[in-house]
Amino acid sequence: EAAFRHVREKRLASGVPFDLGEDPNDTGVIGTLYTEITTTLGSLEAKRATTNPNVAAMMVQLLDEAGLRAGDHIAVNLSSSFPCLNIAMLCAAETLGIDYTAIFSVGASTYGATIPTLTYGDMEHALVTEGILEQGSIGFSLGGQEDRGLEMPEALRQTIAERVVSFGETYFDSPDFEAAVAQRIAC
Repeated sequence: EAAFRHVREKRLASGVPFDLGEDPNDTGVIGTLYTEITTTLGSLEAKRATTNPNVAAMMVQLLDEAGLRAGDHIAVNLSSSFPCLNIAMLCAAETLGIDYTAIFSVGASTYGATIPTLTYGDMEHALVTEGILEQGSIGFSLGGQEDRGLEMPEALRQTIAERVVSFGETYFDSPDFEAAVAQRIAC
C-alpha cells in the first residue's frame, strides 16, 4: 500500500492525470492506453486486478510455497507491462528476506507503465530513494521489438536509457536474443 501510494503521489506531482474508471484502486500505477513506449496490446482488466495490495500477500504465499526462505537468492525478470506485479514481487521478496537480482524492461503493453516520463524504472527508483524498497533492479533493457525498443522513437529510447542509467542501472542493449540471455545469466 505504501509503495502504490508513493507512486500515486509521484504521478500526481508530475502532472500526468489518471482515470479512476481505469484505476479503481486509485493507485496511479495504471498507465495510459497508448504512448510512444507502448509495445503491445494488454488487458485493462488484468492490469486492474494487479492493483489490489493483497497481490503482495499472494506473492509472499507463492514464494513460501516454492520453499524460499530468508537468505535464498532468486532471479526476477520484470516487465513494465505489469508494474504492480513488479512492485508486489520486490516487496514480497524483501519482506521475506529473500535476496534477488532483478532486471526490467522499459516498454510496456497498453495500461502498463506506458508513460515515457514515469516508466517502471522511474517508479522503482522513487521507491528505492524513499526507502520503500531496499534495493530494486540492477539493470534494464528497452524491451519491445528485439528487446531493444526498436518500435520507439530513437530520441526517446536514448532519453529514457540515459535517465535510467543515471539511477545506477546497467543498460542491457544486446544485439540479439542469445546475447541478451547471456548478459542476464552473467549477473
